[in-house]
Amino acid sequence: MKGIKHLIQCHCILPQFRKRAEKVFHKIEVFSTLDEEDNVNEKFVICDNCGVVHKVYDLCKSEIQTSHEAITSVRTIPEIKLSIDDNLAKILESNGSHVSTWENIEYLIDNDVFDTPVIINRETVKGKVNVKIFQLKKNGKFKITNEIINDEVLF
Repeated sequence: MKGIKHLIQCHCILPQFRKRAEKVFHKIEVFSTLDEEDNVNEKFVICDNCGVVHKVYDLCKSEIQTSHEAITSVRTIPEIKLSIDDNLAKILESNGSHVSTWENIEYLIDNDVFDTPVIINRETVKGKVNVKIFQLKKNGKFKITNEIINDEVLF
């Protein structure tokens, strides 16, 4: 089984994009697991902007679930936090990591996936992206590093 982060699109629009002539729909970050044939294991996620429930059935694809506005079976950060080391949980909390990042890290720990980077924080400063990266090490410990990525395209 493999895991992957991807985006799905909701039908809601963030407030800063409401006045645009062309609609810009909100994207939701999702962590999904794949079966042996690389099919996505279906799951439900809740839009972090409008609260609508989505059934994720493929990479970057979901269906809005009508008449399920108050679903409580979707895992939350406090629930995932129970299965993660307290020090790591504090780091994820202090960086405001999204629930998909918590799920991704939990997956790496549970499946002993070593040296796979997971971005836990991203900030852009003057065209450069500063990322904070988590990696699970073979000795059972983890490492947090940062990297600066030049995000500007120069002509």
